[in-house]
Amino acid sequence: MKYERTYHYIESPGATNDDKISHNTNALLGREIVITEKLDGSNSGFKVSGPYGRSHAAPTENAWDRNLWDIYNSGMKDWLEFYSLEWNKEISLFGENMYAIHSIVYQNLTRYFYAFGIRMDETWVSWDNLVELCDSIELNNHPSNIQTVPLLYRGVVNTQKELNKIIDNLMNSGSTYGSVIEGLVIRWADEIHTSDWKDAVQKIVRPNHVTTDVHWTRNWEKAELV
Repeated sequence: MKYERTYHYIESPGATNDDKISHNTNALLGREIVITEKLDGSNSGFKVSGPYGRSHAAPTENAWDRNLWDIYNSGMKDWLEFYSLEWNKEISLFGENMYAIHSIVYQNLTRYFYAFGIRMDETWVSWDNLVELCDSIELNNHPSNIQTVPLLYRGVVNTQKELNKIIDNLMNSGSTYGSVIEGLVIRWADEIHTSDWKDAVQKIVRPNHVTTDVHWTRNWEKAELV
């Protein structure tokens, strides 16, 4: 099972005619939400069977995903196997793989993988559970745990006007890692069933963002860490 397709927020400046747009802003109002930074990397995932890139037909063999295999073999596989048996659920962990430079060059990356979701069967865990579970993954020869994408806002917003103001301020603040910001992801703070995904998780993307990965895969370059 691949990562769910994320619909654009209705006022996402980077949405194109081919993108799916959620017209249910009310789903984000009057309840606790978190807003995270949308990093310019590759949407990647880990399952018991291995690490996956954009395609989930088979584990990735791409050179720009080699760091995913390092993470998988350094403890991620053991963690997934243990909890899949412990909870009798199919567990997938998803995040942004920053190993290769796409269209944004970040000056202050601290690692190559940042998690943004864990799915157990048909349910995505809450933000707090995501942080707790990522912190429980012990890796050898790597940073001690899996870090999440940057959390930029958490709270309850009651009007679309208020939400738009928060979005504008965050989009104008630049990236946590020292460059322009690719975008934002708004999601419910509590757990999300896949049937609610379309409205419970919405993204905002900067205008004129790169919409294809072909250019960087031809002569890809490894990102630098600080």
